[in-house]
Amino acid sequence: SRAHPISRGQSQACGQRCLAVWQTKKQKKTNAKHMNDKKLIPTVGFGEVRFGMTIREVEKLLGKPDEKFDEELGDAPDDLSTQLIYEKLGLSLSFDKAVNFRLVDIMTEDDCQFSLDGVIKIGDTYDEVAAAVQNADYGPMEERDIEDDLDEDGLDEQELEEARGLTEYELPEVNVNLWFRGGRLDTIQIGPEYDDDDNIVWPANK
Repeated sequence: SRAHPISRGQSQACGQRCLAVWQTKKQKKTNAKHMNDKKLIPTVGFGEVRFGMTIREVEKLLGKPDEKFDEELGDAPDDLSTQLIYEKLGLSLSFDKAVNFRLVDIMTEDDCQFSLDGVIKIGDTYDEVAAAVQNADYGPMEERDIEDDLDEDGLDEQELEEARGLTEYELPEVNVNLWFRGGRLDTIQIGPEYDDDDNIVWPANK
């Protein structure tokens, strides 16, 4: 099996929008139950939170979110995602209708104190991240054209201005996206693994 680039999944559209919106909000640091382990594990999740969980299961672990809303990702009936925003934790979680509203996307922000597998941290320079990616054997680190995504997302002018200050890189082998602002890591986004037929391999089934 292999990782499936987030950018080819339904969650990417709302991921770009949530990222742009979050740049305008001040995040607050906090501690919460079940949040002792702040390592994002590629294709798996973090702490007790796993890809494939339902909204109810995640809320049982993290509590009620600060915001909860639906986002249309396209014209098809299944092109819908429910977003849970935990502002104090610096987390945005996406649950897609196409997979019965199970967790398919996790995005973090600068104040959340999460790391990617304990080796890549928010605020790291590009060179530090590139070296860590190589040492962790995550596969190639590929730059993406963020303008292509922005053109499809229908962002307003403020959101567009915020997002255009970012540089996006993809780690396709582990389904991770990394955004940099001013040469430093600003946001980490992870998704589940996909098999060769583009079916999700949930962590519980590995």
